[in-house]
Amino acid sequence: MDQITKHVFKLESIPICNVYLLDVEDGYYLVDSGLFGYAEAIRDELEEEGCPLSNLKGILHTHGHGDHIGNSPALAEKSGAPVMGHEADRPFFQKSPHIPAKSLFQRTLLRLADRFLFRQPPLKVDNYLTGGQEMSFSGGWEALHTPGHTPGSISFYQPEQGVLLCGDALFNQHPATRVRGLRLPLPLISVDSRTARASVQKLAQLDLKIICPGHGFPLTDNLSQKLERLLGSKTRSKKV
Repeated sequence: MDQITKHVFKLESIPICNVYLLDVEDGYYLVDSGLFGYAEAIRDELEEEGCPLSNLKGILHTHGHGDHIGNSPALAEKSGAPVMGHEADRPFFQKSPHIPAKSLFQRTLLRLADRFLFRQPPLKVDNYLTGGQEMSFSGGWEALHTPGHTPGSISFYQPEQGVLLCGDALFNQHPATRVRGLRLPLPLISVDSRTARASVQKLAQLDLKIICPGHGFPLTDNLSQKLERLLGSKTRSKKV
């Protein structure tokens, strides 16, 4: 497990998508749970670090895509921890055939990915967030609604330390080619690229010291300049 800040850690046992741990006084929260099939690996890593599932206080989701929620049904069942996500992503959590999409092609692509790649069962969300909520653990976090990649994408921000867990609002690695570099969400898998860009413009106004994306390594250097270059680029998925 990699330590990002005093209270934020990144798990090492899950490929493709990052899973973060928020340490609290009497336990911990997970932010996202990664690709389906790694629940046991996550449990083993947590136990090795002295974090048994009995201490899991909740599973927070940045959005409802299968590579971010895949192990949540199993982890929630084993731990009894509540599951949280944004109301607007309910169709993704429930694996509805009517998931939000900007075209029939995109809806078909996402449904095929859910069926053959992600494969997790529908996820019961206990507490739906709307964005704008403040959470008191680990120094105070804010849930920011950052739609575009999905209608219910959320970023979690800790103002005191300038830490942002942004899910897929920003990528630091191409999800298919694995090429590193800060980029906006790919239009092919985003419901509304213009809205996604506007969400990043909103995030760029924050006092940021660390950006923890859903894909790729966390970023700490020259964040304002990188975001400025990214938002100034004409190609929306162009890397920085």
